[in-house]
Amino acid sequence: VGATTGAAWSDTNTTKGLVNGANVNTMRIVTYTLAGDTTVAGVRGWKITATNTGTVEGSGSQGGAEFTMKGTIGGGGTYVISTAGVLLGAGLIDDVSMTVDVPMANMQIPITTSTSSKITRMP
Repeated sequence: VGATTGAAWSDTNTTKGLVNGANVNTMRIVTYTLAGDTTVAGVRGWKITATNTGTVEGSGSQGGAEFTMKGTIGGGGTYVISTAGVLLGAGLIDDVSMTVDVPMANMQIPITTSTSSKITRMP
């Protein structure tokens, strides 16, 4: 039994930890879909698309000021895996959009980040 184009599966990842004085929880769900066959540098493989969604939230204190943060995670990309199971390459984007609330200072601070990664196979 082999994989078929359109087959999909997902992974869920949760993390909890201290980041810059804040207790931060993240949850991310990545959905993968087999998009079809492809060839990279003469090597046959499968093209797999990925879409990720998630949340980030936390709270902490810096300089005596309590704060909370809440936001969303999004992005995705494409992986190419050889029929032998070797990663041939990938292009990925990860976007985070959140707001940090500091009630003591009556402030709301928007934060957005975008990270892109390109993975290429070494000769």
